[in-house]
Amino acid sequence: ILNYTIEQPHSVIDIVKALDIPMTTAYRRVNNLTDEKLLKVTGSIVTDDGKKYFLYQSKLKAIYVVFGLESLNVQVIENKDFVNSAYW
Repeated sequence: ILNYTIEQPHSVIDIVKALDIPMTTAYRRVNNLTDEKLLKVTGSIVTDDGKKYFLYQSKLKAIYVVFGLESLNVQVIENKDFVNSAYW
């Protein structure tokens, strides 16, 4: 989900279709990632029939992990490609 939403925001329905995961799993994971501040609501879409869908985008661009004999180095690269939004 994080990888899929790096370049542009997507709705949960887009995530379900692209990643071929069950809807309940997608919502649970999106909620968990949002709670952990790894995913951000960047907008919404209202369909012709009045349904509202939120768009989510990854706050991370990359994570690099290097294991050493006596060390662990982790580098986190923030996603600077956020779409400007009122949801910030």
